[in-house]
Amino acid sequence: MTRRELLSLLGVGTMTLALAGCGGGGTIIPPTVEPIDGGRVVAQPGWTVQKSVGVQPRKKWTVLVYINGANDLETYGVLNMNQMEKVGSTADINIITQFKRIGGRYDSTNGDWSDTRRFYVRRDGDDATINSYLLSQRTGVDMGNPTTLQEFISWGVETFPAEHYNLVIWNHGAGWRSVKVSKTTRGVSYDDTTSNHIDTIALPSAIAHPEGKKWDLLTVDCSLMQMIEVLYEWRNTADYIVGSEESPPGEGYIYDVTLGKLATNPSMDGKALGIAYADDAGTRFANQYGITQSVIDTTKVAPIVSALNSLGATLMSLKTSFATEIGLARDEAQSYEYPENKDLLHFLDRLEVRVNDAELKQKTAAVRAAAKAAIVHNVTTKQFTPSSQGIAAFIPTPNRYRIIDIEQANGFGQRYSLLKLAQDAGSWQSFLAAGPP
Repeated sequence: MTRRELLSLLGVGTMTLALAGCGGGGTIIPPTVEPIDGGRVVAQPGWTVQKSVGVQPRKKWTVLVYINGANDLETYGVLNMNQMEKVGSTADINIITQFKRIGGRYDSTNGDWSDTRRFYVRRDGDDATINSYLLSQRTGVDMGNPTTLQEFISWGVETFPAEHYNLVIWNHGAGWRSVKVSKTTRGVSYDDTTSNHIDTIALPSAIAHPEGKKWDLLTVDCSLMQMIEVLYEWRNTADYIVGSEESPPGEGYIYDVTLGKLATNPSMDGKALGIAYADDAGTRFANQYGITQSVIDTTKVAPIVSALNSLGATLMSLKTSFATEIGLARDEAQSYEYPENKDLLHFLDRLEVRVNDAELKQKTAAVRAAAKAAIVHNVTTKQFTPSSQGIAAFIPTPNRYRIIDIEQANGFGQRYSLLKLAQDAGSWQSFLAAGPP
């Protein structure tokens, strides 16, 4: 059975009632609510307005989904939109998407459009056809431009205010790096029509909340982004971040199930919603794919980096006397699609097994304690159980560090040294660049 066929089995929706996969037998999702006409309309310069919607009454939640389907994930974008339409916006939640397609290449359904469209998601009974309200559309949009994301956020928050906000970034992934990807993995908004993308270091300003606060939850529906380098860079943008250490299946999150839970229980907070995203993905793919999903409390990320810096200094002091052992620990740690990405806690586990040094064990214990405090939930299946523990880290050999750093500098201008983690944890960066071979 193909991944696309698997999605066709997800639940049943109707125009007025739907079932959410919330345990025994499911629960009734509240009815879809239409947007209210009238009121002040937020300007959308350059966009052709198809349905004029003024500023809406404040609801409990607004979910903003930035779907860059201008690449080989287009089919999954269509399927995820149809999943969202099994729930639809209700009296308590808004589901708003900005969806760009590539047209004429990967998915010919739903008019095979090639522009970018903004939708107010409403419930329907059709698993294959997008029937949400088309609010506006525009040609020539670069979804890999941080300004495009910021404009969507500003318009979405102002038009659909809420007590709580969930921002979903949907596309390809490369961890902290900028990488041209050609297969079905996810990352930060790679737009094949413009050959552009949003760098890890550029995202925080792109997703700054217009109301001057953190997002309740940042959902990273992309590959390889649940890394300490990324989490530290983004720690001030959201209260919680849910994402994957590995490349998840192309289908991504199970939006009908997770958003169905939110519609049924809109009083849940960002932590609970993040756990729902992770759990529902784990349940959905348990028998098909090995996956990793974790939820991170961003207020607890900085202590991890401080402890890593101290660990890096100790590792550098031991790099001659325990060169072989440190190298073995690095090689044995759980890795992912990019082999230099290692599970941080599993690396600590292997260090403690391989290196018999009291000071090192104190330092690894400090990193572990800080990381465990930040990881509020972790889900793994198949080959990633139990070694994937929630946060990955870039731990290459020094030679690979130099090669990748040169590639980044020449091709993208984003070097490891530009990351806030490298700047605030110089001893850890020294270990990566000049540790044991």
